Amino acid sequence: MLIHEVKHDVGFVRRLFKAARFEHWFPDTETAIYRGACGIDVKTAAKGLSWTTSRDVAYWFAFRHIGRGEPIVVTARVESSKVSHFDNDRPEMEVILRHSVPVALDPEPSSWRAAMERYASTIS
Repeated sequence: MLIHEVKHDVGFVRRLFKAARFEHWFPDTETAIYRGACGIDVKTAAKGLSWTTSRDVAYWFAFRHIGRGEPIVVTARVESSKVSHFDNDRPEMEVILRHSVPVALDPEPSSWRAAMERYASTIS
């Protein structure tokens, strides 16, 4: 994976995507995006490279390495102009942002595990 090859230099990867000027489909209206992680705080999660438009996918990522710490899901609203790349090949509805954006902790932590299991059942 690219991020591992560049030793997790998120800024470098963002500059690469910006320079490449990928054409992508992403709504012109503000759209909710999510990022799931574990063992980090909200501020650190907000700086992450990969986001998704699917809450269930974010929950899956939050629980994927549960042994590394507590799961966390953050959310933001972005316009197309903030997006460098959108891809659904895996299908994760992955969004890569041009830069960090203000985030909030997802307001429904009691539903995270059920949503993770819902997505996990579609990929297994």
